[in-house]
Amino acid sequence: MKSVFDASNGIEAHMINNLLRLNDIQGEVFGEHLQGGVGDLQAFGIVRVMVSDEDYIEARRVIKEWELLQPAPEKEDEKTVKKYGGFSSGMVGFILGAVLVFLLYQSSIEYNGIDYNRDGKLDEKWKYINNQLSSAEIDQNRDGEVDLIYKYDLGGLIKTSKIDFDFDGRFETQCRFKRGNTQSCRADIDGDGFNEIREAYKYGVLESISMLDPRTEIVRKKQYFEAQRLKFSSVDLNGDGELDTHYEYDEYEQMRPKE
Repeated sequence: MKSVFDASNGIEAHMINNLLRLNDIQGEVFGEHLQGGVGDLQAFGIVRVMVSDEDYIEARRVIKEWELLQPAPEKEDEKTVKKYGGFSSGMVGFILGAVLVFLLYQSSIEYNGIDYNRDGKLDEKWKYINNQLSSAEIDQNRDGEVDLIYKYDLGGLIKTSKIDFDFDGRFETQCRFKRGNTQSCRADIDGDGFNEIREAYKYGVLESISMLDPRTEIVRKKQYFEAQRLKFSSVDLNGDGELDTHYEYDEYEQMRPKE
């Protein structure tokens, strides 16, 4: 597991953990029982929110979006800070944390969806938090198992997706989106934890696919696309890290050696 947030106290840690939970990310609070041993010293770094390695990037994104929505702290009078700084800042943090935890617990969560084949199971299931679309889960082959998951940001724009293309129960492909368009996709085909296929997009249109060797993490082949058609590719045949063999493709994507 990785530390995704260093909290100043237990209340703040639980507030962040609940925020992650609302975004379908399971986290744990560590170090809360050690807080009492630091006396009047700040406990920052002792109380932490931990998430699994695979959820770390998404958890940081959720926390960053939440932090951007928080108002900037106002400057206090220097004398007031010296006299009451420790007490006032602690109380303000405690009160704000308590209020935010309350609001998170009071968040309205609703579900809706569509049962395309009328078998009593939702083939598309949508999750709303406070009337805002948060995620969508889709069973593409109608076998009762989710194969595609979309996550949406606070503005209602899609931000990530997880896809199980071969319907084996493992989401091998993950994509990121920017302003509603696909930005990149990565796929771990063999399940070894390494993304050996990486796709790059521009304005939501596929530009290139890189295929990496899981042992060396070197790009062994790269394909380039124009208007959805494969135009040319470069290959590293001997594994020295140089893409030294090149091919072009015609309008039917038939390969011919590049001159």
